[in-house]
Amino acid sequence: MDVTYDHERFSKYQDRLVDLLLKTIYGSLVESGIADPQLLSSATHATAFGVAALIDGCTNTSIDDDQFTPFLTFKVPDMEAALHGEGSWMHECLDEDAIDAMCGLPAAF
Repeated sequence: MDVTYDHERFSKYQDRLVDLLLKTIYGSLVESGIADPQLLSSATHATAFGVAALIDGCTNTSIDDDQFTPFLTFKVPDMEAALHGEGSWMHECLDEDAIDAMCGLPAAF
């Protein structure tokens, strides 16, 4: 597999993935009946942070004594894969003010 290290493209793709992750989590929480904006915001952030930390190269784990680290990468049409090379920083991209706004809270809540 050809792997391309492209920080700019990786960052753009990662930002979009964060946006999709937040919207998906938020939508699932609303569908499950959570209506309180503060609870929606904190649950969305906590869940997104946990998922992001699992897949951005921050978590070492094992199965049957086989150690591995989940590592975020993107398959794109003009190359096999785009990655940053040192894992991602997706968990750091979670903007709490944007999450609050999505949940109907003022940005300075």
